[in-house]
Amino acid sequence: MSYGPDSGVHAYIREAFAAKALRLDIAYATNDVALQLALVAEGIGIALTSHASPVLAADPRFVVVPLEPAIRLRKVFVWRAGTRPSAPLRAFLDLWTELFE
Repeated sequence: MSYGPDSGVHAYIREAFAAKALRLDIAYATNDVALQLALVAEGIGIALTSHASPVLAADPRFVVVPLEPAIRLRKVFVWRAGTRPSAPLRAFLDLWTELFE
């Protein structure tokens, strides 16, 4: 199980497998981490999923193996077109720029 084609992670996973000439068979794709974990808990398969789920640490039914190297994805800020950034958003963007220049 893995993320669906509408997820940015999906393309990254496919590219990583292709780069190593490995075959990737995803029997079930969903972006819903809770559903991925529910299916794993029922013994239906294994999942490449988010490490951020608090269920992973709390549920003894799961074996969790971190990916090495870790998957790093670009993130973006998005807001509705045609609107000026609000004062809080402008302050956040200014702070972000200052921190990472």
